[in-house]
Amino acid sequence: MKQPIVTAESSRGEPIMIECAKRDDISPMCPHCSSQLRTVWFQQLAGVMGKRFVYFCGTCRKVLGISHRKGFWMG
Repeated sequence: MKQPIVTAESSRGEPIMIECAKRDDISPMCPHCSSQLRTVWFQQLAGVMGKRFVYFCGTCRKVLGISHRKGFWMG
């Protein structure tokens, strides 16, 4: 099943289209330990404004990313 096309910019600043394709037959790999990411762990970070989460590899526990979700009243 194909997902909507995402717009990006080329090195010359021109818009290019990148196709997103769903793949259930492969598993992503951790960029740190190169194991297959079968489980991504997360923790909520303390904060006053909105919610923040840190996501990390279930094998090596290295950080994969941090997200910030604002409440609907924050815009």
